[in-house]
Amino acid sequence: MKPQTRLWRRPENGVFYYRKAVPDRLRNLFGKSMIQISLRTNDEALAAKRHKKVADEVDKQWRDFESIAKVSSPNANRPVFSISLSDAVSLSGELYRAILALHEHDPGKASDWERKLVGIQSALPRQDRLDPNKHIPFGSVFGWPQMAIIQFGSMVEALLVTKQISVSLDDRRRICCEAAKAMAQAYKVLARRASGDWSPDPMADRFPRPVAFVGWKSWYPDYCDNKLPEPSSQKRQQGVLSAFFKFLGHDIPGRVTEMDAIGWMEHRLTEVSHATVRKADLAHPKSFFAWAVATKRLKENPFVGLHVPKVRKLRGEDGRPIAKQKMREYHLHEARQILAATLEPVSDRTSAQFAAAKRWVPWLCAYTGARVGEITQLRQADIYESSSRDQTRKIWVILITPEAGRVKDHEEREVAIHPHLIEQGFLDFVEASPTQTLFFDPKNARNGSSANPQSAKVGERLAAWIRRDLKITDPRISPNHAWRHRFRSELKMKVQAEVLDGIDGHAQAAEGREYGRVWPDVSLAAVSLIPPFGFDGRELMNASRLATLALTKQIYEVEWGRQPIVRSELSIDPETSNSLKWIDA
Repeated sequence: MKPQTRLWRRPENGVFYYRKAVPDRLRNLFGKSMIQISLRTNDEALAAKRHKKVADEVDKQWRDFESIAKVSSPNANRPVFSISLSDAVSLSGELYRAILALHEHDPGKASDWERKLVGIQSALPRQDRLDPNKHIPFGSVFGWPQMAIIQFGSMVEALLVTKQISVSLDDRRRICCEAAKAMAQAYKVLARRASGDWSPDPMADRFPRPVAFVGWKSWYPDYCDNKLPEPSSQKRQQGVLSAFFKFLGHDIPGRVTEMDAIGWMEHRLTEVSHATVRKADLAHPKSFFAWAVATKRLKENPFVGLHVPKVRKLRGEDGRPIAKQKMREYHLHEARQILAATLEPVSDRTSAQFAAAKRWVPWLCAYTGARVGEITQLRQADIYESSSRDQTRKIWVILITPEAGRVKDHEEREVAIHPHLIEQGFLDFVEASPTQTLFFDPKNARNGSSANPQSAKVGERLAAWIRRDLKITDPRISPNHAWRHRFRSELKMKVQAEVLDGIDGHAQAAEGREYGRVWPDVSLAAVSLIPPFGFDGRELMNASRLATLALTKQIYEVEWGRQPIVRSELSIDPETSNSLKWIDA
């Protein structure tokens, strides 16, 4: 049924009007729920005649509008994007540049462009028309912006198809209005050029940069294929990127500006530490946008040159700077407390794998300097005998390899097993392990993912055990990483830096130092410089048995560069058979 029309008289002046309701399906595109056109008379008989004439004109224009509306409906085969005013002007700028490029060198006759400009006046807002005081012809239901939809709806649809996007009817109306203004600007420029004037358009820079209407999630799989971030890094990156685009209110990388990046940084600085903002909230988007620029998806990286401001030094009441807290290693009494606790019986409800983790992982971290995740992911096959440099000795080693799970530098390394671990029966434990993985059972995996594997959860449980049960709660201590700090503190004055880096997996200071390997006997010499931990003056491995080990009373001077890696000799102090003494070579 067609919407009903009737004569309507405005009460305040008695003028008759034509009125008609807009169908619900077209109200967003049309921009109104009711149309009304003045019949410009107070005479009812004359108004009735004009009403019929207007009704015929309205029906004709309405059919035109219906055909445009069919083309303009959101397309289910293309993602629907929300369009801001900046986006609409940017898109209209692409139409402006396209028509100029098409006629740049041969614009034709100026009169043709002037005629085109006159023909789109009704599609422009009154202030942009050649004659702002000229009214739309009598009987026309469509003014601005409806005429903009009729005249440029097909052009806008073709542009959206090339962008592979769709928009709501309301946003499409906005784009058509901006397209009409852009075309009027282009027609004026082409009319001048057709007259021989090729001076630059002073308004050409009013259009924002072109926008790539693609959500960041559509690009992220390609980013991962190219950059190969670790699963755990992907998890953090996606969390940061999701929060960043949620903060902006859209998910389109092409819309992001430098001011958006600055606003995000300032917002996050009110919520988290400066270090977190620098290492995560800026680092992850910066890496993602750098990749987008490198792959020609974007022209600019809005995070380039953005730095977190320096933290002002905190000062006490006396005006002196307050020392910044630094993460520290376990003190000897704390290390002994944890290692002693590993020897205590466990609850019957504790799984065999986690019981093994509590028993061995802290010891392995203490004697290898490895990251806890590198230890908790160990497999039986990663424990084996390797050969010394001269192939004359067999040395038990731990292989830390990306094949078992995450390794930060993606490079495998062999770390000699400290004699104290062998003495305690670590090799017997490995041989008797019921699963190929030493500290978790893959069959028990529930909702794990590559970003949070079972091995990582084992480390989290160990940290919670140290905090909760052993009451080591100093905020300067990272329960698992503190072993790594202690390991380096123990050896950094005794072992050459690049050898120590090769054992605990730190990045080398120079690329050239990455060449070569740390031989098992070199590694064994280094880790054996850590005295065995004992409790209440009693050693788990007595001094006489220690004296029989191959390293006792030996000096390992392996040339690595110009300096020997070990400058000390391990020997037994003859005065105290239950202690160890380190004597300079």
